[in-house]
Amino acid sequence: MKKTESEWLESLSKAPRDSKCRLGYAHWLEGECRTEEAELIRLSVELHRLQTKRAKMSGPGLSQKERDREYEVECRIETLCKQLDSGWIVQIDPALAIPVGLSKLGETVAIAIRTFLGQDGWIYEGRGDVFSLPRTSMSTRSVLDVQHINEQLEECLAARQGDGHLEEALSVMLKEVGAWSELYDECSSSILSESDTGTAIGLYF
Repeated sequence: MKKTESEWLESLSKAPRDSKCRLGYAHWLEGECRTEEAELIRLSVELHRLQTKRAKMSGPGLSQKERDREYEVECRIETLCKQLDSGWIVQIDPALAIPVGLSKLGETVAIAIRTFLGQDGWIYEGRGDVFSLPRTSMSTRSVLDVQHINEQLEECLAARQGDGHLEEALSVMLKEVGAWSELYDECSSSILSESDTGTAIGLYF
């Protein structure tokens, strides 16, 4: 039986960087005449392969032809993301995958942040993992850890012009779901339950 889109998205949520799953979804999208979405998925797989090869400590690295291709792919992804629905893009961005094992509140906050980003016009660039399970090195009370700035959120998502006041708006959104953020360092924040006492610093974008 042919998969529905919700089933493809569910599969991606369980294995966000599985190239076979991503390419399968791209094939499905093409069958639905959604050629640009299919192209974005395929390019994201290709870019991840090139970036992985470049990042390896051993091996020849990227050839000049591959470096040129990497730049070409990045430019095309940026163009496509300006044309496509950002609400859909945040669902297929592997960097915004929601980790398995979060508490109910942690999962609710991760979904809310992802929805917020999609509504506020952020675009996919495909680098870095934004959400992670709480680490005791950050906060023993954290329900979700969020990476941002310095090669994290800003490299995964590039703000379109005219966004404005994201920090304040995101703080309001967190309060609505019963949470607040505590800045751990310049590139990490802990999300805590509103029932925890403290002063909310707010995610620093």
